[in-house]
Amino acid sequence: MFDIASLMAQAQQMLSQMEERKAQLDEALDSVTVVGSAGQGAVEIALSGNRQVRRVSIKPEVIDSSAPDALEDLVYAALTDALRQANQAYESKMAELSDGLSVGGMDLSSIRHLLR
Repeated sequence: MFDIASLMAQAQQMLSQMEERKAQLDEALDSVTVVGSAGQGAVEIALSGNRQVRRVSIKPEVIDSSAPDALEDLVYAALTDALRQANQAYESKMAELSDGLSVGGMDLSSIRHLLR
């Protein structure tokens, strides 16, 4: 038999824990820096784990006004690489955040997507 009041209290406690862990996650991700690169390092884009741009670096030798598409492709590839790495860092931290969350004995680690 379920005690609804107890279950609701546990759910409220879990929500408070999730909010606290989310704040910790945001702080931890802000301290992470990932660097995506393309063209053997000719273009680099640094992002925080929160996917905020920190730095863009373009080596002068890849800047060719007669072929802007080549530079655009390098920037796109570097950004894609950086976002992939930032997403991996985010997923890793989210896994840590949701470990051990349960209400009434139900494992709630599958609700990570709700914290985004």
